[in-house]
Amino acid sequence: MLRTLRLSTPCKNSLSIFGNACAKALLLGFVVALVACGTSPPSERPAVKFTETPRPRDSDAFINWPAPPSVIESEVVGALQDLEFEIESEQLTATGVTGAKEVILAFPSLQKTMKFKWKTAESGTFDQDNNSPRREIAIYQIQRLFLDPTDYVVPTSLMLCIPLQVVGKKVSSNVPGAKCVLGNLSVWLLEVTPPDALYDEARFLEDPIYAYYMANFNLLTFLVAHHDGKPSNFLLSKEEDRPHLFAIDNGSSFRSLIHNPFATNWDVIRIPAFRRESVDRLRNINREDLDVFGVVAQLERNDEGNLVSVPPGQNLDPVRGVRIADGTVQFGLSEAEIGDLWQRIQGVIAEVDAGTLPVF
Repeated sequence: MLRTLRLSTPCKNSLSIFGNACAKALLLGFVVALVACGTSPPSERPAVKFTETPRPRDSDAFINWPAPPSVIESEVVGALQDLEFEIESEQLTATGVTGAKEVILAFPSLQKTMKFKWKTAESGTFDQDNNSPRREIAIYQIQRLFLDPTDYVVPTSLMLCIPLQVVGKKVSSNVPGAKCVLGNLSVWLLEVTPPDALYDEARFLEDPIYAYYMANFNLLTFLVAHHDGKPSNFLLSKEEDRPHLFAIDNGSSFRSLIHNPFATNWDVIRIPAFRRESVDRLRNINREDLDVFGVVAQLERNDEGNLVSVPPGQNLDPVRGVRIADGTVQFGLSEAEIGDLWQRIQGVIAEVDAGTLPVF
């Protein structure tokens, strides 16, 4: 359904749709209407049969993760950024067109071995619509605005530049003048499978635990304008009493130009209600708080000619998503993308406050 957009000033005598500001406003209105297409209008949202849901039990063994998410964030990420690992094996993934690989890494200091997905960044810009590490990492971090680690929809993701001697084969660096291979590394989920059907509305209305996980998923995909609804991009936990849904390929987001318009994309609100706790957490966010997503990863060249991870610094160019200058490479959201995220957060809150988007 297309939402109606009214302009206070009529557009008259427009010779070209691009010819004046008024005509441009009409064009913008048409784009906004297209974005709204596919979202269930408030009057058509069916009512859930519960007013709240208890927090689902946490999986004692975290069977979907190679280690508890909090441990990965507190220990494994540090070992990765310090390059304290060894590559045990690698092979191309069974699906995908961007050359992603399954890699098994050993961490001697942690006495752990874990599987990850690795995508080499595209040479030149390090950012394309179908291979956008900066968006992958930003979305992983954005979910923290309203989700605890046990509820993450997106597995841990970070940028690394792996030294050529660690790679251990004849490969070339994709970073001019560097001696490493730059790419995106994300945790490989376990005991998951592509769902037979991504969304079951009847179950959502009846089953509060299913609704809990589905609401986490759709709130995130809506906020980041997720544009790649290919079924293999989503995975469901095999634990029947914990239908935890994950999104594992999120580069086509934030209005990326390349996406499949024929897929059931999740950049719209498709479910009847969101979790009250999630919306309340979003209420506590100020616009300035989102500026942190302007720099979600930063690497700097060291004396050996490798790019090493460092704490995020000052945004070198808010207009761009990737910035390269004086041995520093920054990844993050552009100013426009952050603005879009803010508007979507405010839109959700406004609909909830107006009573047109229920919460439970």
